[in-house]
Amino acid sequence: TFLFQGNHDERIACFLDLSLVALDRMATFPHPSRILVTPDTWVPTVVVNKNIYVLPGVPRLYRLMLSSLAEDVGSGSVFTSSLYTRAFESDIADVLASVQERFPHVAIGSYPNVHYVGVRNTPEDVHRVRLSFSGDSEVRF
Repeated sequence: TFLFQGNHDERIACFLDLSLVALDRMATFPHPSRILVTPDTWVPTVVVNKNIYVLPGVPRLYRLMLSSLAEDVGSGSVFTSSLYTRAFESDIADVLASVQERFPHVAIGSYPNVHYVGVRNTPEDVHRVRLSFSGDSEVRF
């Protein structure tokens, strides 16, 4: 659990006319995450996993917050690659675990193809699992 911390607590609580206890109840975010405060608004942007930005659904707030994120979002690069296989996900799980252990700086995703039917020459027969690999450094990736 990650809560608002530091000097923003009182400013936000005051703006919302809430107690700090009420603010804490409303401000529970995934861990690890990072909070970005947008000037002129009480709504925080929550950054999860270094590259997922959680923004409000209110269009006016969304536009205001998005424009203030340009510098933060534009920093760094993400390198990705995908591998498609007809192997079962359960058959490659141990190999993926050892790859992840050997390369902890690379994020690995495994996405089963729920439409796979195993009949040759059909669009659904392309792959059973798509593996996704991503990292923040091309050299390390």
